[in-house]
Amino acid sequence: MTPRSVLARRRRTNRRSREVTASLGAVRTAVGVRLSRTARAGNKREHQHDDTERERRMLHGTTA
Repeated sequence: MTPRSVLARRRRTNRRSREVTASLGAVRTAVGVRLSRTARAGNKREHQHDDTERERRMLHGTTA
């Protein structure tokens, strides 16, 4: 049977490690959201460019 002090110490260390991992996860999700947002903006820009290209081709009558 493990003494109570050992159990208390283990509980304390567990709580600290859990807080650290939670903060790391929050940082990681924030970075991921930022990355996905920038990627989405880049994709949107590319799609807009493609649309203008298509419209220009249609206006000039050179539809592939």
